[in-house]
Amino acid sequence: MKLLLEACFEDFSPAQQRKIRESIGASATSKPPKRAKAARAQKEDLTPRFWLPFSGETWSGRGRPPKAFLAWEGTVAHTEWKKQHPDVRFPAYAG
Repeated sequence: MKLLLEACFEDFSPAQQRKIRESIGASATSKPPKRAKAARAQKEDLTPRFWLPFSGETWSGRGRPPKAFLAWEGTVAHTEWKKQHPDVRFPAYAG
């Protein structure tokens, strides 16, 4: 019973938690142990899809682009590169 209560205690409202504590004789200020958080699956190393030739910085193409990539978009080097590659946003990683 105690194990079940500890596992599900946080699912109850604060008023229900207070009543449970009173009914089992626990003080109203004591708190049950916190649930152990589920371990998140570690992200696998994503292979880079894009890179910046001048700095060597890479990006997997997932999520927001890094600041270096966004800053590069406004440069003269980007404009010159874009003339040669009109359909691509960033240079592809060759590695």
